[in-house]
Amino acid sequence: MHSWSDIRDGIEALARMDRTFQVFGARQHRYRIGPSLSDDAIAAWEATQRCAMPVPLRAAYQTLGTAGVGPHYGLRPPHLIRLHRPADPFRSGTTLMELARARDPGEGAADDHPDIDYIFSAEDDWSVPDHALTGLAVILNAGCETELAIVTAGPEAGSCVWLTTGVRPSPAPPLITLFTEWVATETANFACIAALLDTAPSAAALRDAAVAQRGLYRALDYMVSALGIDKPAYLFGETENRFHGATQLPWFEAQFAASKNLR
Repeated sequence: MHSWSDIRDGIEALARMDRTFQVFGARQHRYRIGPSLSDDAIAAWEATQRCAMPVPLRAAYQTLGTAGVGPHYGLRPPHLIRLHRPADPFRSGTTLMELARARDPGEGAADDHPDIDYIFSAEDDWSVPDHALTGLAVILNAGCETELAIVTAGPEAGSCVWLTTGVRPSPAPPLITLFTEWVATETANFACIAALLDTAPSAAALRDAAVAQRGLYRALDYMVSALGIDKPAYLFGETENRFHGATQLPWFEAQFAASKNLR
């Protein structure tokens, strides 16, 4: 995939494979491709936020729409983007670390000290307050207290960074690369499952082979999704339905056997 149009086509194909939305985050975005974000809507957002929308983000919205499809929990629509002083040049993790080093008031500082939230203990143990972040738009929640942000101002505008607990930006792949790799990985996962449905003697064997071939520990979830079978809430819960155990494997085996009988 070399373009956003290719990514859109890949997402549409992936939606036909993941029929019960078992890919992480798919139950939220459901692979919905929304209407393209218009130039007028982008201009209105830019006027309101007083910053330019980064080119890669603009391309994503104009090709995929604003329905929230994407890796992890999906791309946030424009009105849910969280901004950090978007018109100011981006401060890298190294710059913020040095700011923490310079402004840390040290142990024993009063709780009302103006720099109390700047903490520096070591180069791998520091933090700054949220308001120290600049030139960023947070566009995606990756879970586990990690978010993806895109740089809005400065020489690095359009590049992406990960934000983790403690407000530490670290380099992330370009936005188009993240989407491309997500679609390619999940498409390959379902191709693996399709092949194993024809060759594995049991659901347990399918799972073990998928783990060996692709590190796909949720292979049984992918199996029933490829077959278009919803997992019952009484066995798997109401939310992401991921927790497996000895009481659940017989159900997977029954679905595997039934699929064999139908083919």
